[in-house]
Amino acid sequence: MPRRRALLAFPLALLATAAGAETIPLARAFAIAEDRYRGRALDGAIVRGRKHEPDLVYVITFRTDAGDILRIRIDAETGAFLEVAGRGQAEALRR
Repeated sequence: MPRRRALLAFPLALLATAAGAETIPLARAFAIAEDRYRGRALDGAIVRGRKHEPDLVYVITFRTDAGDILRIRIDAETGAFLEVAGRGQAEALRR
């Protein structure tokens, strides 16, 4: 089984810790993505959220079973699913 790459932007992680923000583990964010879509989370990073998003967001690169690549955004504090972009979303969605 290939090993997953997990990227973490350390300055943001330190900022979150200093601010008292509790974040879910990246592995949990991967599981949230894999629970919603058929395929596999390839890697992820924690980033600052956009204007309309929470302060910290996981951006996950996800490959569907059909080989399409999705970019999934998940709230790093609550695990709430925020957004998905890419082809093959509907076909990969677990029903």
